[in-house]
Amino acid sequence: MSSALILSVIVLLSSCCEGHKILIYSPKLFGGHVGFMGRIADILVGAGHEVVVLMPECDGRLKTNGTQLARVMRTNCSFDGLREMLSFLDDIWPINGLLTDAELIGRLKKEHFDLGISEVFSSCGFGIFEKIGLQKHLSAFNTEIIEMYDSDKKILNSNCGGLLTDAELIGRLKKEHFDLGISEVFSSCGFGIFEKIGLQKHLSAFNTEIFEAITEPFGISYNPSYVPGKALLSYSNDMMSFMERVKNFVLFLNTYVIIRFMAVPHVLQPFEEHIRQPFTIVESFETLSKCPSIFINANLLLEFPREVNSRIAFVGGLTASRSGSLTEITFIWKYELDDEVASDLPNVVKRKWIPQAGLLGHRNMRAFVSQCGANGMGESVYAGVPMVCIPLFFDQMRVAKKVEKQRIAVVIHKQNFTAKSFQWALRTVVYDKSYSVSARRMSAVTKDIIIPMEEEISRRARIAIKMKKVELLDAGYRKLNCLKFFYIDVICIPLILIILLS
Repeated sequence: MSSALILSVIVLLSSCCEGHKILIYSPKLFGGHVGFMGRIADILVGAGHEVVVLMPECDGRLKTNGTQLARVMRTNCSFDGLREMLSFLDDIWPINGLLTDAELIGRLKKEHFDLGISEVFSSCGFGIFEKIGLQKHLSAFNTEIIEMYDSDKKILNSNCGGLLTDAELIGRLKKEHFDLGISEVFSSCGFGIFEKIGLQKHLSAFNTEIFEAITEPFGISYNPSYVPGKALLSYSNDMMSFMERVKNFVLFLNTYVIIRFMAVPHVLQPFEEHIRQPFTIVESFETLSKCPSIFINANLLLEFPREVNSRIAFVGGLTASRSGSLTEITFIWKYELDDEVASDLPNVVKRKWIPQAGLLGHRNMRAFVSQCGANGMGESVYAGVPMVCIPLFFDQMRVAKKVEKQRIAVVIHKQNFTAKSFQWALRTVVYDKSYSVSARRMSAVTKDIIIPMEEEISRRARIAIKMKKVELLDAGYRKLNCLKFFYIDVICIPLILIILLS
């Protein structure tokens, strides 16, 4: 009798505990991406799943693996392209003391220049022009963006290729018998690993905004007339003037061409070499289209109006701290260089690392100065702290415009950054109470959404594991050609008939 009772209890427990084994691919390359994927891993562990994070050790400067609960499987990551790419990113806005070099600025002023020219990505040049009072200047666009993708090619070809041909690693992963795989679209090698180990069910994620150039696999169309692009220099919101719409359209075309015809072929090269030939763009998009859900690190309340569907799960703010654990602060600056900048200011504390989410949760926090990355913005919105945004690159411009529209941030263009503009922006968000009121209001609503987000991640993971036919969620839009999508056939047929009958 007791044996039957024990068996019944075991059956009941197994029926209510739906724990599965999940593999998350998260290369240790960018802190925000690592933190976002690590938070997803912790949520799934908390929901009763066994989660393994496969983490190539790409950037030794990162001290965190993003997760506190999941099992981390580390692999070596050595390649020639990493140093070039990290150098490129570090040089987007140089912090080498040029603007504070009094001797240099003095020498330049004495030259009495008539015109200044600087590359778009060497934006410190515009700061120097401002510093020396040079009002007339031109900008140039060289091949640095092409070089960045060339560095990406080196990274993907060497590191991803190394992972796909690591027989020991692939063997270990196969023995784990995973039920589900999760990888960022940015970290596309994860999908190659899933295919290599025979893992058919997977989800995808964006730690940044939805990238307009690769929304097609998820059945989302993009209209640049009212949807601001996530392009490198997009400072627009959803209420664009004629020239802003022209710029948005041109930037979209440039991004589309770079991604489709330059970046994606480089990304697919290791797939063709180590999985099968040919591995086409169409095939890669079909792989992404089989993801029943996509986790987007964006706040639904702040998102510009755009087309979405049931696959999209907005989970912005996951990395936000749920409590303010620090007791006292002054003026705390995350600063990674060893120099004397601000060392004479008693109210400034410089640290190479700070508990950002915890600081933002402190009751005395008045403002947050940030480049406006997705994680930082989400943490600030959750804490109800107004922001001074100085976006530098990629999706940060678009993120900054979203919080500016809701009046919870003041945005300074990096080309216009001066001591005077920064002082004005900081005074505005601190002393204009409308910013703190708007921030607290947005925080109150966001806190009601965050916990359901965590439940949503676990729920979507369970659905992906159980789902047999992902095609049930596929959007018919993906199969429309240009004639059908823009109603050209519907419009042209009546026009032809009218012309023939007239």
